[in-house]
Amino acid sequence: MDRFDPREIVSTLRDQDLCVGPRIVRRILDTPGFARRQIAKVLPGGETLDRDPRFRHLAHLIQDFQEAGNPILSIDTKKKEFLGTLYRDGQVYCQEALKAFDHDFPSLAQGVIIPHGIYDLILNHGWLHLGLSHDTTEFACDSLRFFWQRDGQLLYPNASAIL
Repeated sequence: MDRFDPREIVSTLRDQDLCVGPRIVRRILDTPGFARRQIAKVLPGGETLDRDPRFRHLAHLIQDFQEAGNPILSIDTKKKEFLGTLYRDGQVYCQEALKAFDHDFPSLAQGVIIPHGIYDLILNHGWLHLGLSHDTTEFACDSLRFFWQRDGQLLYPNASAIL
């Protein structure tokens, strides 16, 4: 399948001394049925040889921890987000349109926040911690420590380990 980038088409046409802008190129591409589309992740990437044994081992660990009454946590750090009057995808209910800068330069941000999630597989419950540390490992450890001191040891008073 062919892909067309209006900017590349404009550049090629300008190299041939044709004066055209990206808006015109987009309008021309719209007529034969071309549209801006997101890439779909549907092609198989291949098999990992030792994948099944690793998942079987993990399943046994989960069963052992669950039987012992120990917590099983899934921990993940998400993409950092810039704070401030910057554009965000999506919509919100409000009485007036929200205003944002026309560009999302990091220099316009009032700071950076990093979301970190902890999900308890047994209780089917999650916690979200927001941090400022750029050291992902340090932040993950702090987040887990905070979870354990605040909620974990109350939820699992007899726990001997965490998976």
